[in-house]
Order: sequence, then structure tokens, then C-alpha cells
Amino acid sequence: KTYSPDLWAKLGYGAWTIEGEFIAQLGSVDRLDDFGRSSGADIRKFGGTGRVSWRGMGGKLRLGLESGAASGDQWDNTPQGNTHISNANLLGACPTGTTCPTDNTLSQFIFNREYKIDMILFRHLIGAVTNAGYVKPFLQYDLTRSIAARAANITSYALRPVATPGNSTWYGTEFNADLSYRSNGITV
Repeated sequence: KTYSPDLWAKLGYGAWTIEGEFIAQLGSVDRLDDFGRSSGADIRKFGGTGRVSWRGMGGKLRLGLESGAASGDQWDNTPQGNTHISNANLLGACPTGTTCPTDNTLSQFIFNREYKIDMILFRHLIGAVTNAGYVKPFLQYDLTRSIAARAANITSYALRPVATPGNSTWYGTEFNADLSYRSNGITV
């Protein structure tokens, strides 16, 4: 059984907007022996994101800061060293000839893959925000009513370094810039 509380709030005052969401997945699994584990497991997964932004110059300029985090597990992916979530070892299953972890808590939260915060690391190399925290300052300027230019820096780090190749906390930093076209509520 699992419970998934999800809290979301958005506040605006003048030129300022603050928005945030926190989600948890809590519960337990009684049996995992089909997956190479002799016992059940507790489920304790957490994720969240927040954003503060300011509008100026008649609403054309936006400055902001976004940050988020998703809990992770201590297990390496299979094959070891592969970082993409399609190879995630979600249950801590033990490959043949290795020792099973003694941790009986499943804690790897994975953001929805459609929640795209960058252009390379989480979108393609990892597949989604998981076992990570990130900070993303951004600047956007509306060139016309339909065209906007945006620049952002995404700095990312691992929450559980033991599950990363090289056991490093630092994922890296990425600079993104893009132009977007907006018409009738659709942005491309």
C-alpha cells in the first residue's frame, strides 16, 4: 500500500510570484522475493520544487530562481555506471554473485519525465530528476507579444553520492538559452 500526499501553492503579490510543490510516496511492500529480496520494504520517497520570480519593464522582463530535489536510493544502476532511469535499480535487487544491501527502505523518487528543467543532463543523460537537487536562476525577456528569449543556469548535485558513478556529489552545471513562440496559449 502507498499514500501520495501532494501539496501545491502559488502566491502572487505585485510583480512577485512564489510557487511550490511537495510530494511524498509513503507506504510498504510486504514481499519482494520475486525480485531477489528476502523481505519486504518500506517506501519513503520525497520530491519537491519551488520557484520565485519577478516581472519588470511592463511585464516583459522576468527574473527568477527555481530549485528542486528528489530523494534517491543507495544502489547503483544495472549495468553499474549507467545513469539513465531506464536502468534504475528501483528495488535494490542483487545481481548474481553480489551481496544484497541491508537497507529495507525504497526511497528513489523520480520526477515526471515531462517536467523538463534543462536540455541535457536530466532530459537525456539521467532521464528525469532523481537522487538530485538543483538550483536554476533564469532571465527571460519578451521580444514581442509572441517571441521570448530565455537564459538559465542549472547547477545539480546528487543527494546520495554512493549511487552515482564515481560516488561524487557534483553532477555539474549547464547553461541553456532558447527562443520560444507563444500563440493562443500554446508555447513552442
